[in-house]
Amino acid sequence: VVRAGIGREGEQQWAGAAVWLVNAAFPRGSTHPATWPTCALLLPHALSVVNHADTLGVEPAATAQVLNEASVYLQSRAQYTQALMLREQALTVFRRVLGDDHPNTLISMSNLATTRWHLGDPQGARDMFEHALAAQRRVLGDDHPDTLDSMNNLAVTLWALGDLDGARQLHEQALAGRRRGLGDDHPDT
Repeated sequence: VVRAGIGREGEQQWAGAAVWLVNAAFPRGSTHPATWPTCALLLPHALSVVNHADTLGVEPAATAQVLNEASVYLQSRAQYTQALMLREQALTVFRRVLGDDHPNTLISMSNLATTRWHLGDPQGARDMFEHALAAQRRVLGDDHPDTLDSMNNLAVTLWALGDLDGARQLHEQALAGRRRGLGDDHPDT
């Protein structure tokens, strides 16, 4: 009833506001069980608002962020199929809004590869990790934390696919990069 009475412009304005509100409310770091009750309450709202905002073409960057956060929550709960759909949608929006080489797009691609890995598609994960890693090296450099994360993820994938030499080489590169950037005693190293 409200939507019918506010017209297209009003609907776009309120849909944009709703995306921003859900984005602000959705917990970051939703891999932590302490955030799960809040995420569970917000998930239906997140799904509704991103679908409506996407249909109206408003606030695409915030929409992609909500999709990403919701997918992190779903993946942390081992709901990989649902996470895959949201990650694919987020990557599509990031590509459309930010371009193929934007750091957020590349992180989204790497996240999607991780979900494919969890769903038992290591070859699909490998292809995405390789693409993301090549772009991250070009855009961010070899020692950027996101590049090193993708390097490590690709190494694990290569190991699972039986390419032990390739995995070892990438793990050694990632370790060297973390030592240079973080030092020997950092937990990530």
